[in-house]
Amino acid sequence: MATEHILIATSDAFLGSLLQRALQAQGYETTLCETAAAALAQLTGRRAALLIVDLALSDDTGWGLLRQAHARGLLAPRATEQGDPCLPVILLSANPLQMWHRSELRPLACLPRLCPLGAVLRLVARACAHQRGEQVAHLSLRSTGYREASF
Repeated sequence: MATEHILIATSDAFLGSLLQRALQAQGYETTLCETAAAALAQLTGRRAALLIVDLALSDDTGWGLLRQAHARGLLAPRATEQGDPCLPVILLSANPLQMWHRSELRPLACLPRLCPLGAVLRLVARACAHQRGEQVAHLSLRSTGYREASF
């Protein structure tokens, strides 16, 4: 059973509740934050294995949250199986993401807000298994149009 802590940052109460319930059903501990400030406070007090960040937060953008967390040393890149660094972050956005942001912060995955819940759950499971040093089966979302870092 999974025991990793997943931090969810979204100001969309329905989306946050849906993600939180689904992740808890998979055995993950979760914290739901509605603002970037609350997410930063949580990260200061407790390390999260993975962040799920909605780019449209009420007090800042998801990019702003990630920049602040990275600058404060609360969020560090981790290596994929290929040795490429990426942040342990799944970004959700209603708008197309700008490429320069992806290259600046290198999140694990960039998904549309209205993506299948199973896609998010599979990414979380893969990322957490990889962090535990377990072998992970290759899963590609590219055929469905999603963008993710390869493990």
